[in-house]
Amino acid sequence: QKSKVLPGVTEEQQEAVSLLARRAGGKISVSWDKESGTPTFFTGDIPSEKVVSKSPGALQLAACRFLGENKTIFRLNTPGEELLLLQQQEDDLGMSHLKFNQVYKGIPVWASQLIVHFNKDGAIQSINGRYHPSFEISTAPSISREIAISLAQSQVKDQAENAEAELYIYPKDG
Repeated sequence: QKSKVLPGVTEEQQEAVSLLARRAGGKISVSWDKESGTPTFFTGDIPSEKVVSKSPGALQLAACRFLGENKTIFRLNTPGEELLLLQQQEDDLGMSHLKFNQVYKGIPVWASQLIVHFNKDGAIQSINGRYHPSFEISTAPSISREIAISLAQSQVKDQAENAEAELYIYPKDG
């Protein structure tokens, strides 16, 4: 039986999801970004190691290990290098939520985040967010810091007196 072709999602990704679901003995549900081919929501009976310690380091390691083991699905080659932990929260139900910013060689990728949700037992329950598949690009800025500040000041007039500039990667396609 041939699986339904989804725009932006490779056959290998779909096969990897099916294999993971079979391995878990359950169902995995995935919503996909049609342009980037990355999961925007991933949930179900996710086979992952249970983390006994809810320390940021232990949860971060477990999240990156799971994403790395399933890089075909998530399209992240080296999650430990491409994701920077921004925040960890524990809610009233005992669930832990780790929010990561996507980075490339330490430079933040504009509007690209991934959140990994652990249940109270320390197992991954779901993953959501919008980010870009691993990529290779030059990290040399296309304009200087001075020009960036000047352009910003020209657009906001009196509100940018003490403007600062920070380098970001802004993916144009996808």
